[in-house]
Amino acid sequence: MTVKTELERLKKQKEGLEKDRNKEAKELEAIIRERNSLEDKRRELEGRTSTLAQKLQHANKIDLALKEKSILEKEKVLRDMEAELQRIQEGIDARENDTTLYIQEQVHLMVPQFLEWVAKNKEAIGYDITRSFYVAGVVAWNNAYDVDCYTGDVGIFDKGDYPAVETIVCSENFYFNQTCSIVEDDRRYGRNVKKTDWYAKYLEDFTKALLEELEAAYNLGEELKLTIASPSFTLELV
Repeated sequence: MTVKTELERLKKQKEGLEKDRNKEAKELEAIIRERNSLEDKRRELEGRTSTLAQKLQHANKIDLALKEKSILEKEKVLRDMEAELQRIQEGIDARENDTTLYIQEQVHLMVPQFLEWVAKNKEAIGYDITRSFYVAGVVAWNNAYDVDCYTGDVGIFDKGDYPAVETIVCSENFYFNQTCSIVEDDRRYGRNVKKTDWYAKYLEDFTKALLEELEAAYNLGEELKLTIASPSFTLELV
């Protein structure tokens, strides 16, 4: 299950649990009203000495005790639901507001894909003696601004093809709602696209995690030496 899929599952789980919580809360309100009515009746019956009054008071006392028990049970159910909702919300926040889990997931997918690509193309890479690559944010045409904007995806590019459109490997399932690009109008150079502060930090964290994972997993050192100079890296024929 991807981080995005898990986030969607947690949101649906939260929605369903909130409906159940609201239903339980309404039932509790109804029981409390019934308990209060029985309390009023208890006060009315106090001081009555007839056999009938005592009989009614005894029955009322039993009903009142049952209502109190039901209230305690409902309150416990609601406390448990609130605790579960808090746990679910923490899971949502960890995926919706924090990029860590998503970055980890994508890095674990991208590094093996890149190493597989290198293994398939090692003769061509070795023939170049040194081949350079770089990690960067993927851009795509944005019809609203008539300019390329950052999509949120991150890829590994061949530096020899700079500025490249095609990635060697690329992240996917970007789901964050934060804005990635700021588009500014410049009289001399036309529209200028800049990274938002959020996206710049996200890209920095992604690049760091990706290159660290690549360095740790790299297993072709006997033929191609890996040298990292973030956000770029080189493969050099040994």
